[in-house]
Amino acid sequence: MPNAYNHRGFAYEKLGNYQRAIENYEEAIRLDPNYTTAKRNLESILRRR
Repeated sequence: MPNAYNHRGFAYEKLGNYQRAIENYEEAIRLDPNYTTAKRNLESILRRR
């Protein structure tokens, strides 16, 4: 399930909807705190803000 949130976050990111992307990456991490891909994706957005 965390994978689905990560993929949805990535889709939102590509659409430029960064807030929704962040929310989905955070949910993926909440479901699996060791999910490094979602963590990297979230960090990438937060660095650009």
